Amino acid sequence: MFCRASVAAGILLAITLSVPAHAEQSPCPAHGTDEHRVAINQYTLRTLRTDYQGCLEVRKDGRIVYRRDADESYTIGNNIEGAPGIPVIKPGTDMTASGEPQVIVGSWSGGAHCCYKFEVLQLGKEFRVVAELDAQDSGGAHFEDIDHDGKYEFVANDWAFAYWRTSFAESPAPKIILRPIAGTNDSDPYHLALDLMRKPAPSQTEFESKIAKIKSDEEWNHHVPPALWGGMLELIYSGHADLAWELFDRAWPSKKPGKYGFLGAFCERLSNSHYVYDLSGWLKGAPADCSVNSFGPS
Repeated sequence: MFCRASVAAGILLAITLSVPAHAEQSPCPAHGTDEHRVAINQYTLRTLRTDYQGCLEVRKDGRIVYRRDADESYTIGNNIEGAPGIPVIKPGTDMTASGEPQVIVGSWSGGAHCCYKFEVLQLGKEFRVVAELDAQDSGGAHFEDIDHDGKYEFVANDWAFAYWRTSFAESPAPKIILRPIAGTNDSDPYHLALDLMRKPAPSQTEFESKIAKIKSDEEWNHHVPPALWGGMLELIYSGHADLAWELFDRAWPSKKPGKYGFLGAFCERLSNSHYVYDLSGWLKGAPADCSVNSFGPS
């Protein structure tokens, strides 16, 4: 699930090379609820919740080197909600093959669907915030070493289409897999792992069935059904944009007006995704009403 205020931005990532220690930082409250504590080498991490806010505190040799508090609930580890099936990543695991111990801290703002954030903190000779990831509404977002290379990918959803022409509940949010890229600009170190996102194309029978189901959707009597652009996004984000355009062309009822205006609006919305540049290679060959020039460098 994702924060409404930054839907178009996707998962926002930031990185800082170091965080200086500030002797004047005050500690988290002495008492609270939902308290978590982890000790790694000379570091101690502590999170808790009071009546008004959550607090995160990192100490090195007893001295506070990092502190955050907000109207959120903090937890240490890879599973913010305690959902089944999320990989357990032991605090101190080297997440990025840096040679230093690292730990995941997650936070949740509460509410029906919003907002989840993750931080990767490095607990080496110097304390460092490796990355901050705003997963927005992605309940179940997590890290996982999918390709077993010692670097942990981040699995979440792209919510660029949240509330677009429909309710949140019906908004499609395609799955994304991000990996840290060595040498990438420090302001955005994680990018789509397209090789891990690619899936086999649907069989001809499956594809024809999907087209027929969307074309016969009763919502066409009132408006364009979300199943149309949901199906398009599913194909685009699995490496089959050519089939997405074919799905659109064939599923749109012949007597329904506004076909190409819709396609232009769809592509404009897609161009606002935080990941459109990563997707640009997959988007070549788009229809004329969906200019590929809006999808980043050729």
